[in-house]
Amino acid sequence: MTEIEAREIFERNNAIKEGHFVLRGGEHPKWYVDKNIVLQNPKQATPLYYALAGELMDLNPDIIIGPQMGGALMAPWIAYYLTRFLSHGILGLYAEKSRNGFKLRPQAIQIMADKRVVVVDDVLQRGTSLEAMMKAIDKTGGIVVGFGLLWHRGQTNLTNFFNRNGNLISLINTKLVSWPNEKLCPLCGTIPINTDLGYGKEFLNQKRAADRFAETSHRLATA
Repeated sequence: MTEIEAREIFERNNAIKEGHFVLRGGEHPKWYVDKNIVLQNPKQATPLYYALAGELMDLNPDIIIGPQMGGALMAPWIAYYLTRFLSHGILGLYAEKSRNGFKLRPQAIQIMADKRVVVVDDVLQRGTSLEAMMKAIDKTGGIVVGFGLLWHRGQTNLTNFFNRNGNLISLINTKLVSWPNEKLCPLCGTIPINTDLGYGKEFLNQKRAADRFAETSHRLATA
């Protein structure tokens, strides 16, 4: 599958939204990849899983694991296709979100030691989720040999990080413009923040709370 063909699946499902959004890391992008539209539809998603599994064959993994939620949906499918390609059993696991990153279930921890592990996820912006996943796997004795993505949209150069910790393979590598915060975002003040996708609702709630706190503090100071 070419990058153009992979992008067409997202475009055909109206999964690339234009507007003003807030991502989990606080970035303000003009474009949002609503991967759930694709992932919730196996007919649309499985060609992507099949193609990504093919790209991951040379890593010869024992385990495919994804972070909650998108990567968790992907892992069993990719493990299934890799099992067919490589003719040996490959497990598809997931990691749960925790206060300090991600945690693995006890059953997963027991089988992870000395196994070749590939981490999969849907859309990458900064790489923080994959880095947290790698730390969780390191604690179990698993060996991270690579990372598989549907879309690497971030503008940050992650080459050095992934060169140290395994191969980074992504079906789509189209960068989508974003600004690191509200102060640098030219969309703020001109285009309303989308509260249905991403973390716009949380961002606005935190902003309102901060404004109320500042207003109360000013009123008390001048009373």
